[in-house]
Amino acid sequence: MPAVIITYLVDPDTRTFDNRIHQIESHGGRAPSTVQDIRRVLDDKNVDVVSIVTPNHWHALMTIWAAQAGKDVYVEKPCSHNIHEGRIAVEAARRYQRIVQHGTQSRSSRNRSWPRPRFNRGSWASCWSLERSATSRVAQSASSRALRLLPRSISTSGSARRPSRPIMPPWSTTTGTGSGISATATSATRGSIRWTSPAG
Repeated sequence: MPAVIITYLVDPDTRTFDNRIHQIESHGGRAPSTVQDIRRVLDDKNVDVVSIVTPNHWHALMTIWAAQAGKDVYVEKPCSHNIHEGRIAVEAARRYQRIVQHGTQSRSSRNRSWPRPRFNRGSWASCWSLERSATSRVAQSASSRALRLLPRSISTSGSARRPSRPIMPPWSTTTGTGSGISATATSATRGSIRWTSPAG
């Protein structure tokens, strides 16, 4: 994006940095600084926006922290681990007058956006079915053994500090770190159906 500089990469798992830095440099960007704790980034007054792409249990807390630090936020779906946390994040955005965008990563994609104009024209026959195939295949970026090597305080939030249950695999379907398939996998589908339908 023009006039946008990625200044930090944040991940408790430092093994991800080399590949991500290469991706940024291959698109003409400069190598960002790498840190494991987002709080270091939030202390930087030169940072304007935070993009949150983490396991679900971090979404609301990072949004709230960023708003308190005067940063605008883009947070992937789902916007929170649960409804209560989501409402607090909304309150924080309003209190600190920050822009917080929640993205479902679906409405701009070609395979999800094509039905909307047809619905608007009344061409129902060509769009008779919107369907979601929920699979049990969930992307895993690290094994349980590897994740145990990470600093516990910054790889989990307070609600997930349960040593009896590993974060991986897979984090998105466990109650400590994820919100289940209904929030993780099908929230984008529900959003697409509402957006493409005439009532949307």
